This record gives sequence, C-alpha cells and structure tokens, in this order.
Amino acid sequence: EKYIRILCDEVNHKVKKQLLTYKDLTITCGMTGSECILYATDEPGKAEGYHPIVPGGKLFIILNEIKSISKGIVEANMRCSGYTHWLAISSPGLTDTYFYRFCQSAEQAWPAPLVPGKYYKRHISAYECPWRKKAEIDFMIEQLGMNHPVVQSSIFAQFVAVDDIYIVPEISIHYPPPKPGLLGNKLRAGLDLSLGGDESVLSVWRGNYRLTQETWRIRYEPVLHLALVAAFKKHGLAGPEIFVDAGGAGEIVVNRLWEAGYHVNPVKNEFKSENPAIWGNIGTQNWWMLRRMIQEQLLILPLEDTLLIEQLTRRQYHVRKGVIQIESKPDARSRGMKSPDRADAMALAFCDVSHSIIAEQIRKHREAAGPRRSKNAIHLDGDVEEQLANLRNRAAARKQSPLYLLPQYEHRTNYAGPRR
Repeated sequence: EKYIRILCDEVNHKVKKQLLTYKDLTITCGMTGSECILYATDEPGKAEGYHPIVPGGKLFIILNEIKSISKGIVEANMRCSGYTHWLAISSPGLTDTYFYRFCQSAEQAWPAPLVPGKYYKRHISAYECPWRKKAEIDFMIEQLGMNHPVVQSSIFAQFVAVDDIYIVPEISIHYPPPKPGLLGNKLRAGLDLSLGGDESVLSVWRGNYRLTQETWRIRYEPVLHLALVAAFKKHGLAGPEIFVDAGGAGEIVVNRLWEAGYHVNPVKNEFKSENPAIWGNIGTQNWWMLRRMIQEQLLILPLEDTLLIEQLTRRQYHVRKGVIQIESKPDARSRGMKSPDRADAMALAFCDVSHSIIAEQIRKHREAAGPRRSKNAIHLDGDVEEQLANLRNRAAARKQSPLYLLPQYEHRTNYAGPRR
C-alpha cells in the first residue's frame, strides 16, 4: 500500500495534475474511471463479489504473498465473476498450497510468449535480482549450507516439500558413519533439565562421537542436583564444557551447580539468536547447527537410541518472512509429540559450534573421503556392466533416455586391460 501510494503521487507529479485520487485504500483514475481496490482480510466472505465496473470490462485480481493466504480466501477470489487477468505472486512456501498448484499447472513459462487462457509462470532467483550482490549470496550459501530453507527459498526460489518441515528429515540420518575425530577431540556436554515429570538428560560427546547419555525423572531439585554432580564426576566434566537449558526450573539448578563449583554455561532458548534475520531465537539456531552437522554427515549418530532418533526427526519448524522458528513444545504436544528432551540435550552439546567451524570440518571431511563420484557416471574401476544396468533402470524409472554418455562406454564393457 505504501509504495502504490508513492507511485500514485509520482504519476500525478509527472502529468502535473490530479490524475489518480487515493482515498481509503482505493485509487481512482479520473480519466478512465478505473479503480484499484486494496484490501487485506482473513474472512473469505470479504474476498468475493468483485466484478468488472462495466459489462465486458476487465478485472485484474492480484494475490500478493499468496503462500500466506488461506485456501478459503483464494477460492473466494476465484469465485469473483468476470475476472480477465489473474496474478499470483510470492516467495515460495510449502508444496501443499494453491501457489504451488498454480505453478505446477502452468503450461507456459518465461521467456516463452504469453498465451491467453493458459497459466504462465516465471521463476526468479536471487541471481536475477540486480540489488542482490553475488558476494552476499555466496556468503549466505557458505554459512548456511545449500539445503538451508532460507537459501532454497530466498536464493533459489524453491518450494519446500511437506516432509521438509521437520528440522532433521528422517532420510538425512541414514549415512555411513564418518571417522571419529571430526569436530576435534573436544569434550562437550548438553544438559536438558526438567522437574515436571519429563526426562532430565545429560548428553556427553567427544568430538563427533557420543560417549554416554544419562537420564533421570526426578521432581525434587536437591535430589536431581546430587545426581548431576555424581554424573559430572563420573564422566570427568568440570563445568565450562557443559551447556545447560536455563529456562524455567533450569535456572534454579544452574545456580546450585555454580554454588557447587561447576561453572556451567546457561542457555535460554528464547533469547535472541546471533542473527535474528535468520533464526527466531537461540534455541532455533542451536537446532539448526545440529541439522547441518547431520546433513553434512559429520556426526556418528547413536542410531540404537530409538527415542533420540524419533525426537530428532519429528521436531518441526516454520519460516515467517525468511526467519526460521522452531516449533514450540506446546504446539508439539498438540500434535501428540512428547517433550524432545534427549534431542534438546544433544543440540545443547553442540551449541558452541559455529558455521565457520562446520564449513571447515566439511572441507576436511570431503578431502579425507576423496573426490565425490557422480551416481550418473561410469567408473572403470568398478563393475561397468552393473553400472550400465543401474543407469538404464534409473532412466526407465524417470521415463527418460539414459545419459547421452552411455552409448560411448558400451563398447568398453569387455575391456580386459588394467583399469585406471
């Protein structure tokens, strides 16, 4: 509304008369009698009933940020009689929206010519926006990772599948375990506290390998305090390497531990993150660091701890105006999910790991693993016949021909010389 009003003033200044009149979110053109009506509503009944001013006239409906508009309001606009033009514009959101359906149903795409009566789409990435500096884009990708939803949405303008609303998608936890020693040999621990019946969890790690995990269900703070001190002594924890959830009852326990000589690091998840333009709070930031380490296959995950794995892969998030916010525990309970105490403790253990540290470890991990091999290439140091068969099967599954390189290698399948 603000920028449209400014544009109206600029037009009037250009033509040196009051051509456009702006009043109560309605713009009227004195020369043609045309109107531009702006409105925002969450009631479908207020979004329908519009039609051309004159019979046979034109009606242009524009739905701005359509990913945030409810299904009922979109359908109400579709019931407006006589509209001749329709524009849905937004940054991408989830795949279960009308915006995604409109884009998928488009029969024409830019730069092809527009065909009246058919859906037409244009996909615009940040690289096409002249005000976005390439250095800024590259820095964001390096810091956040290619799979970060902000990168996928704001840089590459990609939709997010419904499955991707989980911070740690289940598919991302299944990978060959890396070598111990990534993330250094540092001892670190995360402590998630509860005095209300949920688990209190101590998660202890050496580098990228979990040494141990201890859990308690203790409601009486003095007893829990003694149990924690005994666990710290047992595992050689001095205090500075321990990060503790200090929200709620946790603040009481943290004070007692300090009095006992264990200078643990209090963490309040609701506090501001290092970059509020990306993460809604410090708790979301900690979980996102954990997500990236898992996606980059840096951690040796204790897959035998099924409760931990379930908690890791069922925590959800949402993105509002480019800012990521982790699902609150009350919202998770409304979906039937219990408190993710073990996963929270694991995220706390790595909350001192920064994106620069992760990027450095990714580089070392890839150098140690050697050059990556494309699944669509033929490697002569393996079973070539089997690789050709796999390529054909994948191509058939995609209902397209195999890679154009494939015929070039068929005459070498019986090659008997030394393989390089």
